[in-house]
Formats: sequence, C-alpha cells, structure tokens
Amino acid sequence: MKNWDPTDAHDWKAKNRIQKICHSMGIHGRFDRDIMIDRRNFSVWTEVPDHVTGISELFQLFMCFKPDFSAKTTEHPYLAIIELDGDFHYSTGKGVKQTRLRNQAYDNAGIRYTAFYTGKKGFAKPLSEYTDEEIKRQILEYL
Repeated sequence: MKNWDPTDAHDWKAKNRIQKICHSMGIHGRFDRDIMIDRRNFSVWTEVPDHVTGISELFQLFMCFKPDFSAKTTEHPYLAIIELDGDFHYSTGKGVKQTRLRNQAYDNAGIRYTAFYTGKKGFAKPLSEYTDEEIKRQILEYL
C-alpha cells in the first residue's frame, strides 16, 4: 500500500469539479493514471512494456507522468489530458522546468491537453474563478 503524503488529495475539489463538468460533456476519464512516453519515438504507453526489466531501464527509456485527468479520445486511449497546476508549477525553478518538459513531451507525443491554475498566488486566473461554461469552452478548444 502507498505511503500517503500530507499533500495527497490536496486538489480533490478541483478534480471533482472537472470530472462533473467532463461527465456532463460525455467525456469519461481517470484521475492520476500513469502514462509513459517513449524518449525515442514519443509513443505513449499506459502500461509498462514487457521488454522493460527494471525501474532504472523504465526511466532511461521513458518519460513518466501522472496527469490529473486523462480521457479517451477517438484517436488514442487516454490521451486527452487536463492538468491542474498549482503554485509549484509557476513559482519554483524546478516546478517551471518540470512543467515545461511535461508540456513539451505531451506536444511531441501528439497528446491534446489543457491546464488550469489551482494555486493561490495569482500566477494565472484560478480555476475557482471560472464558470462551468468557461471551463467547458476551454476543454472543447484544447481537447
């Protein structure tokens, strides 16, 4: 069983809201599902390939992510992604770099994604200030 961190489930309200809106749009997905993007050809995997024998080999061959919400599309399974980015993604050098690399990997793999800001420091318009209709529009525009 996982060792729970105090920050786990810190964004459950935002995830719940996104899920309700997506369901009302006929989009059904999953929270925090691991995806792996092959570093060589940018193919996307949702399960560890059989040829990978250990964790070090996995991280050598793949970039691993845990999107906040991923949904099926007509082209690929689980490749429409909604990220909920908090202050860490905007305010620390490490967070900014990781977010940029994540977005670049999604672009290279052809993953359609959008992100909403869930922080409190005012780096972008927070999700809490969006109406449900604005969220739907953004999801439709990017996914």
